[in-house]
Amino acid sequence: MTMGQSTSQRRTKERREERAERILDATKELILRWGYRKTTLDDIARQAEVGKGTLFLHWPNRDTLFVSLLLRERLGMLTDIRDTLAEAPGTATVERFFYRHIQAYRRRPLLTALVRRDQSTLGRLAEQRQDGRNLAERRVELVAYFEELGTAGVVRDDRPANDLVHVVVATIYGFISIDQFLAEDSLTDDHAAELCADGIARITTSNAPRTADLVAAESEITMRHADRMLAITQRKYQASLDEPGGTDTV
Repeated sequence: MTMGQSTSQRRTKERREERAERILDATKELILRWGYRKTTLDDIARQAEVGKGTLFLHWPNRDTLFVSLLLRERLGMLTDIRDTLAEAPGTATVERFFYRHIQAYRRRPLLTALVRRDQSTLGRLAEQRQDGRNLAERRVELVAYFEELGTAGVVRDDRPANDLVHVVVATIYGFISIDQFLAEDSLTDDHAAELCADGIARITTSNAPRTADLVAAESEITMRHADRMLAITQRKYQASLDEPGGTDTV
């Protein structure tokens, strides 16, 4: 391959990705306005200012397009979490990590709709994309995170990591969905994040003295976990762009 061919291919790939991002921007705007059922490919093409056939150059059908959108939302969320934690090196505690996680999640209505299985927003995607297959990889990574924390003495040792993950996931999903059940007393995103993170920290962390070494180990493990979760989602999102129909899971 010549240098000229390499440059041309790179530019073609960049143009393709820019067009895909524009289509996803249009899809997000329309689905938040009208919901899954009322958002058609014709609407998306018109909003993105492309021909309808162009959509099929990227995705074989509407569902795979929407999955790419949800993956992009999750990627943005994880990037925000990782970047925010990195702003204050050495302070990525369990409590701070989950505070940023809930805060970021609740500020993204499409991801909130996915957790709540909100069919008015996501239609059948709310049911089909949240089964065990989709969560398995993230669950394995979360268990590994708590196992590392346990080895370092950060979290309690009277419960296996798997038990702690059950409590953490139930708490997170509860604080994402709580406004459905307590609408008359809704929490702000920051307040929900604070309560959730405080609860997780109180339930999971050990009573060991908070030495500088322990906090440093906790921060290092948490940043590695954030990096791995980001890499998993980056890989799945890129596959959804590079390979039409290459992934149908979020």
